[in-house]
Amino acid sequence: MIFLILATILFIVFCVIFQLNAARNAVQVVQGESITLRDFWRLDGLGTPILVSLVIFLLACLGALVAVGSIVVAVVFQFAYVAAFASRQATVGSVLGSSWEVFKNNVDQAILLFILCYLLNLAGGFVIIGMVVTAPVVLLAQAHAYLVGIQAPVKPRT
Repeated sequence: MIFLILATILFIVFCVIFQLNAARNAVQVVQGESITLRDFWRLDGLGTPILVSLVIFLLACLGALVAVGSIVVAVVFQFAYVAAFASRQATVGSVLGSSWEVFKNNVDQAILLFILCYLLNLAGGFVIIGMVVTAPVVLLAQAHAYLVGIQAPVKPRT
């Protein structure tokens, strides 16, 4: 029993590190930098994104007390993980504030992006292996939308 609990905790840590590095890599790709397989397992610079994840989790839990509160939190802060990696010296407050500003300035596009990303992940989930394709595409779309929203340079495709 203890082995299963430890294995579950280790798996969760593994998934969190991979997901956060996937967001970091999406930002790098959209900015025109190249990435390697090793970049998915980097541990440097994950402090602020982990704290952002915890704050968003707590906000979603509080939002769950209201019927649609956690959905609102998800839509408003959909750019938070990307924002945590877009600026190197970001704090939790500046990351959440930046995500809020991008949402506030582009409400209709942000809601549409959230719905499209949700539907894309839903379709990928139906074909279970499809998530291997849809998850990176969603992260790239969010990274691109965030960087355009803060008017940061985005490398055009060649």
